[in-house]
Amino acid sequence: ASNRETTEEEDSIYCLLGILNVSLTPSYGEGKENALRRLQLEIELGSSAPAIIPFAQNDNFIGRESELTKLEERLFRDEATRFVVIVGPGGIGKSQLALEFAYQTRRKKRSCSVFWVDASDMDRFDQGYLNIAKKLNIRGWDDEKTDIKQLVKYYLSRETAGQSLLILDNIDSVHLRSNGLSTSQTTNLTDYLPQSILCSIVLTTTNRDTAKKLVRENSLVQLVNIGEITPDTA
Repeated sequence: ASNRETTEEEDSIYCLLGILNVSLTPSYGEGKENALRRLQLEIELGSSAPAIIPFAQNDNFIGRESELTKLEERLFRDEATRFVVIVGPGGIGKSQLALEFAYQTRRKKRSCSVFWVDASDMDRFDQGYLNIAKKLNIRGWDDEKTDIKQLVKYYLSRETAGQSLLILDNIDSVHLRSNGLSTSQTTNLTDYLPQSILCSIVLTTTNRDTAKKLVRENSLVQLVNIGEITPDTA
């Protein structure tokens, strides 16, 4: 493949997936180098549980040790907690914290599946759950009459699915709207969250009211507030 020319630079890496028998969700725009790093990680962790993380690990990530420790303690050591909301102002690093935690979980817990879903609107949320259904080859995922989101919810709620980490990024409201201008349809995010002691869920949001609403509806939900980084870290 070294001499292959592709329209998109990432395709020079994605074209290796079939040869290497590796499943990797394409993320056009990430660049060839990041695509290669994600591919190398999939090969390295080939015998571990399934994962969908559409971004390469950020080599420039620094700090946030206390927040990372808090996430691990609450999600994997505290038997009562399986649901954490990361809340803070926009641009402060909530998604980067979740991304670092996703990669750390993959390396520390090889039997734990890790799935990343963009939940900024209904369309992206639907696509994220469809990607999970395909990755896990859940029976019925290709049936047009099937509610894919319910299919994924029930699958990850079963003990036989094993341990998993589900990250729902960039939530503005629990009621997700479609980007389509001709529809007023909404999806209630909480209707599609797996219910299992084996499935840990992380949400990121800038909306403090949304975070508080989730806590009120479920006493086991815990908040992780992140503020500005220290001058030394900056």
